[in-house]
Amino acid sequence: MRDYYARNAEAVKAASLERYRANPEGSREYRQHYARTRSAMAVERVRAWREQHPEKYREQSRRHNHKRRDAKLDPLWGTYLTSMLLSDPCAYCGDEAGEIDHILPVALGGSGDWDNLASACRRCNARKQARPLLIFLAER
Repeated sequence: MRDYYARNAEAVKAASLERYRANPEGSREYRQHYARTRSAMAVERVRAWREQHPEKYREQSRRHNHKRRDAKLDPLWGTYLTSMLLSDPCAYCGDEAGEIDHILPVALGGSGDWDNLASACRRCNARKQARPLLIFLAER
């Protein structure tokens, strides 16, 4: 069907528009029903996978949890602290810093306060990931 749709895109689009104009309410109901059922199916698939793979889900949640949390700087310090940290060299290797790193990762309970932030180059920040500082330094 994909091949047919690709070859006859204009005809398919015209037929779809004609069906919609002939029965707009039915088309709308069908789209809503389709979206609801697909959404429900997706939720069920995810729930089933989580139940079948609890260890993988727990590890995945732990690894990606830092993306969900919001470690915000104090608005009064934000701009000043950011410019100050970015002007410092990388705290881990001494190269030019381009990012700000959480010394104790947010995923492990760290905060966005100034005493938990350090300047870091992209390479060191990517290598550190969500590990505590001492573990990162010990692995280097």
